[in-house]
Amino acid sequence: MIGREMNISRIQELENVLEVGFFIDYKIFLSIDIIIWWANETPRLLIEVKKGWQYNSINADAKRLRQIIRRRGSQKEGLIVVYTEAEKSKTIIDRFEKMALKSDTKLIDYLDPIRRSEEDDILYWSAACFSV
Repeated sequence: MIGREMNISRIQELENVLEVGFFIDYKIFLSIDIIIWWANETPRLLIEVKKGWQYNSINADAKRLRQIIRRRGSQKEGLIVVYTEAEKSKTIIDRFEKMALKSDTKLIDYLDPIRRSEEDDILYWSAACFSV
């Protein structure tokens, strides 16, 4: 099951189906952009989606995902997917590499920068995936 930014009623519904003695604070998942769930309706994978313009654009999200994962819940991994634009393709690649370094994440992969039309001020765009 895949879910986007859960609402309070969904959290309460999930808390009602949990076995006695098993508790996860679902409120911490309210601001996660995408959650992939295990079949038993516990979180499996947490994904944040960001527009990244600066080297520190994903620092706060990486820190928050690490804190959630360290709580030893059912989620085993956190990903951050970043979209960015720049006038030069090299700027985009450098930006992704520095984002990984500054946020203490691993740059898993990125799309080769894609050129837009000559009429745009911003000529390239790309997306990357970081593992927390």
